[in-house]
Amino acid sequence: DRVDRIKQMITEGENTMVEFKSTMRWNINANDKDKKMEEVILKSIAALSNRYGGTLFIGVKDDGTILGLEKDYSTLREQTKDNFELHFRDLVNSAYGTNFATSLLDVSFPKIDGVEFCMIEVKRGKEPLYTKVSSNSPGGAKVDKIFVRSGNSSRELPIDQIPKYVRERFNQAT
Repeated sequence: DRVDRIKQMITEGENTMVEFKSTMRWNINANDKDKKMEEVILKSIAALSNRYGGTLFIGVKDDGTILGLEKDYSTLREQTKDNFELHFRDLVNSAYGTNFATSLLDVSFPKIDGVEFCMIEVKRGKEPLYTKVSSNSPGGAKVDKIFVRSGNSSRELPIDQIPKYVRERFNQAT
C-alpha cells in the first residue's frame, strides 16, 4: 500500500530521485526561522525537475528520521497543514509560475507512526527550470542558476555546461 511504499523510499535513503529536507522555513542549526531554507527547497525541486523528476520529503532528516512539520508550522501565522501548503505553493508559483506548480507537482501529507510530513512528487520537466538564488556579491543580488541531481545531491550546473545539458536533456537549442 501507499504508506509501505513511502516507508520503503525513506528507508532506501536519498538518491537521484529522492531528496530529504528537515524543514522548509526553520533553520535547525540556528534554531530560528530562516528565509534561505526556502531557497534550498526551490533548488531541490528544480534539480529534480531538471533531471528525471522525483520526490522531495520535507520533515525528514538526511538519515531518514521523520521529524514532522511542527517547526515549520510554528513559523506560520496559522499553524496548520493548509497554511504550510499555501505558503509552499506561493513560493513555487512565484519562483516557477502557476503552470509548473499545477502541472508538475503533487503535494501530500502522509503520516508514519503518527508523524505528519510533506511529500512533493516532482514530475520530469519539459524545459529547463532556472532558480533565482542569492549571490555572494555585495547586496546579495539574485541570479539565475540551473540545478540538477547528481546522485543523492542537488548541484549547480556550471555555466559553461548549461548549453550542452539543455540541448541534450531537453532537445532544445540554447
